[in-house]
Amino acid sequence: MSSVIRKQDEIKQNKVIIDPRSFWAKIWDGLALPWLPFAWGFTASMIVLWWPGFILVGFIIQLILCFAVLSKPDVLPIHLPIEANKVDKNDPKPAGSGFYNARGSFYIGYVRELRTEIWVNFKALTQHFFIFGTTGAGKTESIVSYIANFLSVGSGVAFQDAKAAPKAMIQLATLCRIFGRDDDFRVTNYITGLSSERRDPAERVSNDAAIFARGSAESNTQLLVSLMPPSEGDNKIFAERAIALVSAEMPALTDLRDLGKLQIDPGIIRRYMGFKQFMELYRNNNISKKSRDALLGYLESLPGYDDTKEISQQPEEVTRQFGFAQAYFTRALSSLSDTYGHIYLVGQGEIDYQDVVLNGRVLLTLLPSMEKSGDELANLGKIVLTATKNAMVVGLGTVFEGSADDIVHNLPTNSEIPFGIMNDESAYMLVEGQEMANAQGRGLGFAVFTGTQDAPGMLEKISRTTKQIISNSAFKQFMYLDDKETTDLAVELSGKADVLVRNRYEVGGDLSNIYSSKDISLERRDRLDSTAIKSQGLGQAFISYQGKIHPTQVFNHGIQEKHSDPRMCYLSHWYSVRMAKLRLPDEAMVKRLIAHDPRPEWSDLLLMVNDDSRAMLKEMTTYFSSMQTINRITDRFKIFEYEKPTGILKTICENPPKAYTETAQLYALLLKSHETEQTQLRNLGDQAGLDAALNDPDIFNAPPVVFPDDAGDGAGSGDTTMPKVAQVDDPLASFLSGLDAEDDAIPGTQAFPDEYDHWAQIGQDQTTEASEPYPVEENELPKSALASAVERNLINMPWMASTVDYTQTHRALVETERFFNDDAAEADKRVTESLSLLGDSFEYPITQMPKEKFEQTKILDMLESFKLSNLGSDR
Repeated sequence: MSSVIRKQDEIKQNKVIIDPRSFWAKIWDGLALPWLPFAWGFTASMIVLWWPGFILVGFIIQLILCFAVLSKPDVLPIHLPIEANKVDKNDPKPAGSGFYNARGSFYIGYVRELRTEIWVNFKALTQHFFIFGTTGAGKTESIVSYIANFLSVGSGVAFQDAKAAPKAMIQLATLCRIFGRDDDFRVTNYITGLSSERRDPAERVSNDAAIFARGSAESNTQLLVSLMPPSEGDNKIFAERAIALVSAEMPALTDLRDLGKLQIDPGIIRRYMGFKQFMELYRNNNISKKSRDALLGYLESLPGYDDTKEISQQPEEVTRQFGFAQAYFTRALSSLSDTYGHIYLVGQGEIDYQDVVLNGRVLLTLLPSMEKSGDELANLGKIVLTATKNAMVVGLGTVFEGSADDIVHNLPTNSEIPFGIMNDESAYMLVEGQEMANAQGRGLGFAVFTGTQDAPGMLEKISRTTKQIISNSAFKQFMYLDDKETTDLAVELSGKADVLVRNRYEVGGDLSNIYSSKDISLERRDRLDSTAIKSQGLGQAFISYQGKIHPTQVFNHGIQEKHSDPRMCYLSHWYSVRMAKLRLPDEAMVKRLIAHDPRPEWSDLLLMVNDDSRAMLKEMTTYFSSMQTINRITDRFKIFEYEKPTGILKTICENPPKAYTETAQLYALLLKSHETEQTQLRNLGDQAGLDAALNDPDIFNAPPVVFPDDAGDGAGSGDTTMPKVAQVDDPLASFLSGLDAEDDAIPGTQAFPDEYDHWAQIGQDQTTEASEPYPVEENELPKSALASAVERNLINMPWMASTVDYTQTHRALVETERFFNDDAAEADKRVTESLSLLGDSFEYPITQMPKEKFEQTKILDMLESFKLSNLGSDR
């Protein structure tokens, strides 16, 4: 007997765990294989050729097979690919309101046994990935293959590799070449090569990065604070003073940077942390008052500082306390300026972390864990992490008020395709705060992939951060693991399930065959066991998502070191992107250029770059930005301003029908209502019979209106002059001019009730005219008979404008036109043409009257009734 358990000695899981489905359920599921109807169709066709009578039986079986296939939902292990163009039953909408259409765009691999593909939509991918895998399991290859998914849809990635193997760099360069993204590829290489040889300046070791060239003073301050060594106990007060030092210095440096006076790099920061240079910065006239107050506040916090004394006269205690705070940044700034000066000692960098996110660049960061100490590697990890977090901040947006499009929908990272962040060998560069990328990345449009071979080491290093990263990663990929603690963690994370298990086997028969007994029990077991994890090969993994485990052959990009097809092998040559360092010259530089060669364009440039022009440009930018904001707010509020309804519309708004049955009631209310201006005007004209009077040919011979020279004492008061009607023999004219002759009032003005007085309702007195009216000018244009009659009898139409009003309006418009046209005749002509055009657009309403001859007695009866009703209302 062997001393070890051999492969043939093991019992497979499917022999121990019982399938709980019924016999018919197993048969039906077996018939649901998509390829069976095609296979049976071909087989049945062959049989029919030999036996035609089989066609009916074959057709019935074909229907059964098709129904079995169609009865099963058309789904894949996770999501359907977008080209399926059908409803995905595995992708439900919120609140159970249905299912999304297929939108899987990220390819993970295929199920090993069934070879069904595993696709994931990018929205689900923002729930993040955690990859477990020991050395040689294919973890890095898997991450590089996932990067190919991002490149295929035009997105970008930031890949931090703590192994710093050149292989990953050339693989990414090859992928960028395949997708035409060479110009988007950047590399931050911290490998120094352990060599002191001076390199050729034309030879590049890494792309440079100006991490302080952009961002606010606060973000740059946080970057420096993250590099501070930990401090506890009595030294914590000095750490707090160090934070106050950099918090006071960075706003002033940021002011000078924005004005173009300097470019911030670690060397500049280190220089101005000296006490003498700090004082020079405080007395710089180009910084803002707010920044100067911050510098003064820190100086006054130093014991013994006197602002009236010179630098050399300050007490020794001041510089001593200042040096304690400065010392906290000595190592970090020395590392950035000296060790990695070829990367960070620039004012304009080829790597801009916000640009990487906004424009979908491909950024590879090589952190040589073998070359650096643990503390140095942690510092580099802090730099990379803080820069990545600052880049992720762009997803928060900068607009606080305005439209929903500006605040939410048009955020820089508000895209269906997220930006990928890949962290391989995270145990070597894990720092506090890294979990925030996983916790907040989904809402900002980022998908974070974290790979490790030593999860217990991460837990031991920073337990809280590691647990939050794992808990905020919905996708977990368990590749080959050999470490017991990591394997146990993977088994625990896979979850548990209730299964039916055979408890006993019996040996029976002459051949000693083994038979399972009928003894079955229900047990709760782990979905994964350590044996299944350890038995995986290269590139194989168990994908866990939403409580399901999928044994997967992970997608591989297929690029090899050597291949006969040049499209399937590494690039033969690759050179990093080189960008020119260009900046706007300052005033001193332009003056030197003019002194060397006084060109006219340089003189114009001097006017543009001097301090006054820069200050003016800044003020103008602020002003126009403020005015645009004010105008947007004003335009928005104008939408809610509307004119209050009047007349019939007011009645409808005040009495809206609640049902269609109330429509008739609303019509009845409108017919009975006399409160609208339109109704008053119509009723007043009808009741006065003026439309009917115009149909009488004799009315057109009425005398014109004349204005007496003496002041009248009619309905108006004071010296108001009222128009009078000449005495005529015509009975109708005599009656109209003689009715209510008391005080020579305008005929008919006292015969109408106050409720019909339209001029009183709008605050005007129709009986009051100018004391010295302008003479009526003769209209040279020909008039119709109707127009002449209306003009002669305007006095009888109190609801219409008089000729005096028309003349005043005409003269006022002429005077206004004279402001634009000095020619009086031309101004008068234009006004007359405009008023004529306006008059042509109106049509005087004429009521259709019976054809019988108009009788004056009807007018007498109507006016008498109005007079009586007016007297009754006065009572």
